[in-house]
Amino acid sequence: MSAIYMKIHGYDEASSSLLVSFASDKTKYQDPSMYPAYAYQPMKMWPDIEDMEVIKKRIALAGLSLTEDQAREEKFIADPVKVEQYKDLIGKEFSFDPEILISAGVV
Repeated sequence: MSAIYMKIHGYDEASSSLLVSFASDKTKYQDPSMYPAYAYQPMKMWPDIEDMEVIKKRIALAGLSLTEDQAREEKFIADPVKVEQYKDLIGKEFSFDPEILISAGVV
């Protein structure tokens, strides 16, 4: 990923939160306004940092995983075969032995 895009939509007085959305060069849209906004509380998350440039970078870093998740979800949605595999699970019941799951490294 070479770029992450961030837009600060507002400030919630009640929670002292900045409302921020993110996009990247890997997401379907590079406009962060196309994605949901998340609340970040810089005063609680980084109480020792006063430099606004550092705060912006910390928020962008926190949003990095959101853009990675969004890109993965968009890739999944674009794959009709994978979506159909998940839909085929509907209504089915499964049973697993916990020991087998643990020994297989699933848990």
